[in-house]
Amino acid sequence: MHTNIFYIILLIICTILSSGYYSSSVDYIQSEKLEHIFKPKLPDNVVYTVVPRGLIISINENMIFNEFDIEPSKNSYGLLDTIADLLNIIPNDVVIENHTDFSLSDEQISNWELSNIRSSNLCNYFLKKNISKERIFDIGFGDSMPFKKNVSPIDIKLDNRVDFVIINYEATR
Repeated sequence: MHTNIFYIILLIICTILSSGYYSSSVDYIQSEKLEHIFKPKLPDNVVYTVVPRGLIISINENMIFNEFDIEPSKNSYGLLDTIADLLNIIPNDVVIENHTDFSLSDEQISNWELSNIRSSNLCNYFLKKNISKERIFDIGFGDSMPFKKNVSPIDIKLDNRVDFVIINYEATR
């Protein structure tokens, strides 16, 4: 019960801050607080990593995309809508990073191209969910950043993943 009240109060504060009503400057929420906002609403197998630039929320790519598809699967809409709802209540910018280590075929596109298309399509999904284009960035890394070597010492199979990097400072293009 107390957790729900805390969560509601935190959501109200975040909404006020992100609306610009409280202050003319954006007050970015720090990584540890962001994790407390996202963790209760996302599946248990999501991995959270605090890094200097913010909070990385790593989700297995199979939870969002079917193996050879470039568009999010219909089964992922609930998860993506939850993420969109949470992004709409915080002022922080987000970078959507896609990592994949397989391609559609040798003749079609590379891992890097596939991951760029997927991250761009996710960005477009979130734009339709009222996330401002000034707050969202997308990039694909293909197979160049394996999870266990670049993000965390945890030895799990997240080389095919989508990272939502919630930035805790002002980002500019």
